[in-house]
Amino acid sequence: MLQKLFMEYGLYFAWLVSMVATGGSLYFSEVMEFIPCALCWYQRIFMYPLVLILGIASFRNDQRIATYVLPPSIIGLSIAFYHYFLVEQKLLGELESPLCQVGVPCDSKYIEWLGFITIPFMSLIAFTLITIFMVYVRRASQAAPESLVSPVGDERASNKEKDPVFKGSIKLPVIALLLAGAGTLALGFDLSRKYPGEPPTTWAVEQLTEIPGALQVDGLIQEGEYQNLLSSSRLKMNLYWSIRDDRIYCGLRAPTQGWIALGFNTEIPLMRGADIIIAYVKDGQLSLEDSYANSRTGHQMDIQQGGRDDILEKASS
Repeated sequence: MLQKLFMEYGLYFAWLVSMVATGGSLYFSEVMEFIPCALCWYQRIFMYPLVLILGIASFRNDQRIATYVLPPSIIGLSIAFYHYFLVEQKLLGELESPLCQVGVPCDSKYIEWLGFITIPFMSLIAFTLITIFMVYVRRASQAAPESLVSPVGDERASNKEKDPVFKGSIKLPVIALLLAGAGTLALGFDLSRKYPGEPPTTWAVEQLTEIPGALQVDGLIQEGEYQNLLSSSRLKMNLYWSIRDDRIYCGLRAPTQGWIALGFNTEIPLMRGADIIIAYVKDGQLSLEDSYANSRTGHQMDIQQGGRDDILEKASS
């Protein structure tokens, strides 16, 4: 029964899944303002075109499209599988991705509904369902006999009789699928409020010394160099700062993969467009870059974000 259902309506099911997945990803990035990581963008590349391809194929009832949908869906499934286990480090031990060295970390958990539903998990389920549906649709296309070509004058009427889109029996499944998709989005919105994912970050403030010592921009934070410490045990991040002559001097210490960024702006979500300083140490030498600002797709030049390249100059003047 289930096999027959998938073979007959798998094309429409796959189209619905692609629409829900695409709409969900746009909701997270455009409404919730979650910045996609590099692996998220690769999965989008293989998911977004399926909405149009499967939509046209569903309208035409072209089951042969499964041959062309399977490759991108399998590739997207592989990326989603890797991304999911990259986030869930506890399942396969420590994993690192060479694709996420700069920008948003690929192992970030923006959401964690019910303790296990993350964005990579939903992407993995979506690609898996599309792949399964396409396998059944491909079986159906191979089992069906070749259609006879109708005379030109009767081609449109013949297509209406043969095409399930024009049959009354397809209306109920399509309506049910649309309602299921709307219900899924509503449930996700409700869960996003009840299960917001990672707990709120708490910060501890500590005064280290009343009079700070000499400040050296050498990539090292020495004892007595800064007055105050702002720390977060969950983020494993320590922010040191001192006030000297009406200026704020900062140092940041946190686990990184080669570089660390410090930005100044708390009025916008996720510090979008904020001026930042990127610092990294290579071969024992400290390098500082002050010509970038934070954006949704990584770090862009200040001039593209309305930022300025004078943070270091102000700090050292």
